[in-house]
Amino acid sequence: MKKTVYLTIDDGPTENTKHHVSYLNSRSIPAIMFFLGTNIVQQRDAAIHAVKHGIIIGNHSYSHPRFSELSLDEAIKEIQRQEKLIDQLYEASGCKRM
Repeated sequence: MKKTVYLTIDDGPTENTKHHVSYLNSRSIPAIMFFLGTNIVQQRDAAIHAVKHGIIIGNHSYSHPRFSELSLDEAIKEIQRQEKLIDQLYEASGCKRM
């Protein structure tokens, strides 16, 4: 039985995301990058690049607040706002979201 381990990277995308994706792909290292919505807005091209090159994008919330200080409704809105951005990334990249 073959098992797969994924490297996880938080708080992207950044100006280094494209380099990280290239490195991971060159070594066949599967990864999940947990992106922040605020970073996606600033580094959209890097985020789309990651999706196009097989990186799974996880939801790390839109603005990374302290969830313990939010109401349930505020927390849900934070996560849903980020979900919409992630869906848009997959659509813009032409890739199907898993």
